[in-house]
Amino acid sequence: MKNNGYFISTGDKSGFYTLRRMDIEPTYEMNDNGDYACTGEMHKETFLQNLSTDRAEAIIRAKALTGHDLEIGFDLTEIERLKAEEYALRREQKQATILAFIASNTKFSEMYNFAAQNTGNTFASVRGEYEISTIRDIIQKLEQYGSVSESQINFAVSLFNRLMEKIEQTKVIESAKAALIASGAKAPEGKQSVSGTILGFKEVVSYINGRSRFTTKAIIQLDNGTKCYGTLASCSQAMKGAKVSFTADFQISNTDPLFSFYKRPTKWVETMAEETIAA
Repeated sequence: MKNNGYFISTGDKSGFYTLRRMDIEPTYEMNDNGDYACTGEMHKETFLQNLSTDRAEAIIRAKALTGHDLEIGFDLTEIERLKAEEYALRREQKQATILAFIASNTKFSEMYNFAAQNTGNTFASVRGEYEISTIRDIIQKLEQYGSVSESQINFAVSLFNRLMEKIEQTKVIESAKAALIASGAKAPEGKQSVSGTILGFKEVVSYINGRSRFTTKAIIQLDNGTKCYGTLASCSQAMKGAKVSFTADFQISNTDPLFSFYKRPTKWVETMAEETIAA
């Protein structure tokens, strides 16, 4: 291998003036007699080290390392400027591709604009975090690659439609709650006797002295339109939709004046299919 000289170049990202060496290696090929013969030369460039981001300092350091006065026939700032222009052009071309893709998909376009206008976690109240996060993930892939598959479009649009339904449902619920508050309705507080309809149940597990204990909780729509949640009476055989009346200690929610938590229910009476059970 023959050393053909040192020279100053740039780094892969043009961040530094770098010292490199050009070597010349002979190339060989096998001839008809099975012997290898030199057929030419190959130039091999080897990176040695970064020098500096300053032109004058790079020349000084290169001479200290090689003993040669090496010239620099380029300017890093000019290279950076040209690269920045090239990057800006590619970015504009990519953006044009994305906009063209969006324009060709009407429903996707509506979803894209909606996601752009609603940043952050603005959908917790409608329980739409999964939908919006997945939609944004697909949009991110679009912005990264310039397009997404038809199946991804269909999936994103289905999530968008579901999110819109949740938003509309939430608007109806919030409007009804506002009207209820305006009417003077308030969830029970303190020890009171109430009546209402069971909306659903939840099994809750707790651990006492290393043993698990399951407790059935119920959410109840009270006759005044408010709701409460607490432990189902041990005597209860109620199903969803059963009418109940009972006495308990109530505490209003800190976040919802129309919702209470109850405990220690007594005088529990429930009605199921014209049958009444009292305790």
